[in-house]
Amino acid sequence: MSIKGISSCFYIGLLLVAAGCATSHPRVLGVADQLTAEASKPDYDLSVVSRSAGRLKNEDFSNTALKGYSDAELARLYTALANVTFLIPEEEDYVVMQEAVFQERSARGIRQKSDIEDMYSAYIVARMFD
Repeated sequence: MSIKGISSCFYIGLLLVAAGCATSHPRVLGVADQLTAEASKPDYDLSVVSRSAGRLKNEDFSNTALKGYSDAELARLYTALANVTFLIPEEEDYVVMQEAVFQERSARGIRQKSDIEDMYSAYIVARMFD
């Protein structure tokens, strides 16, 4: 295989990886919006929240994935995950996802004081302090 063939394969692979990261964003944001909508109802259905939250994967909240979101999208993700950790406190995976979004918001300097309080509450309720 020539150098030209290798570089073509490299670019194709890079495009596939980028497309894979980009295609998960609409799904994750859709789930986040569903979670926020359901949690904001006075008579929310916990089974709907649980089922929707179950569509979120840890890899959706990797450092690389989170860097691809805008500040406003990160706010949507954080709100949704704060709702989930409040309503389903025993699921540590959601606290870890919330923490990842919190860390990215902190790194960008867009974290709010209420984010700190939400994160602290999520740790306490999930009993994640050593």
